[in-house]
Amino acid sequence: MSIKIGIVALEGCVALSVHGPADLFSTANKVIRQLGLAAEQYETRIISPAKGNVVSSSGHELVGETRPLTRGEFDVLLLPGIGADSTEELDAALSAHKGIEGQLQAFAQSGGTIAAACTGTFILAQAGLLDGRSATTTWWMADHFRSEFRRVQLADDDLLVDEGKLITSAAGASSLDLALHLIGRYSGLNVARLCAKYLVVDGGRKSQRLYAVPTHSRTRDPMIEKADRWIRSRKGGDVSVDELAGYLGVGTRTMLRKFRAVTGLTPQAYIQGVCIDLAKPLLEDADASITQIAALVGFSDENAFRKAFARRTGLSPTQYRKQFKWG
Repeated sequence: MSIKIGIVALEGCVALSVHGPADLFSTANKVIRQLGLAAEQYETRIISPAKGNVVSSSGHELVGETRPLTRGEFDVLLLPGIGADSTEELDAALSAHKGIEGQLQAFAQSGGTIAAACTGTFILAQAGLLDGRSATTTWWMADHFRSEFRRVQLADDDLLVDEGKLITSAAGASSLDLALHLIGRYSGLNVARLCAKYLVVDGGRKSQRLYAVPTHSRTRDPMIEKADRWIRSRKGGDVSVDELAGYLGVGTRTMLRKFRAVTGLTPQAYIQGVCIDLAKPLLEDADASITQIAALVGFSDENAFRKAFARRTGLSPTQYRKQFKWG
């Protein structure tokens, strides 16, 4: 029995999150045939609910069929990421795609599975389908998501969150992880692993923390933005919570409430996170020792730096350098 998958192409979507999964499902069919397990298991179609062809965020045309998002047509729907350079651009795109919310709600109520990649999770949340559930989204829009959808339990460090009939994945190429996860669910982990090997995809990734770009805008909140700029201008060195509150002109309790509401972190945890972010490009580009880098970003104790780095990224500084150093 084949699994009918509708990959939704929307105006301004990220082309990778449409064609990448399509290629993985096609590869899965080849692997299944080679293993002699069954006939082709995946029937994949690129669909556009509003019009056949759409233009992706990179300016390339995506060819899709004009079909409704109904349970009779599909078993699984996969929503793509929406390309946006700012929260304002994303909000405008989400407003333009409100027309599919009713179809998504009906599809979910009829027992279909919906998977959403990157900023596609905003579409699910906007439709109310993630209320009371856990989800993830692209790391740089996490604060915006958290402020807009307070009834969703955001696990923004996670690369993928599986809530059964609703599955969400993180930034960018996590749409490939999402497709591999679906292949593992329906065809078994062995088929998913072989697909990852054939297409040279790192399967089994758990967190997107490693991939966050430190200098990318994360929030529209003026106080947090001001705090972030000041911490980075100090290059992480000797920044205390009291100093930060003084710079912002607020009491420490007010600052604590604001940081927790907007970022989900205490000011101290946020400061430490910025210090770790500052260390990443030094590990990637510089030949300085771990001890030197720790001192440069405000850690007087190398061991404390190593522990904090591992806690935030899941890798030791040495492992991170080995994985991401260029040249």
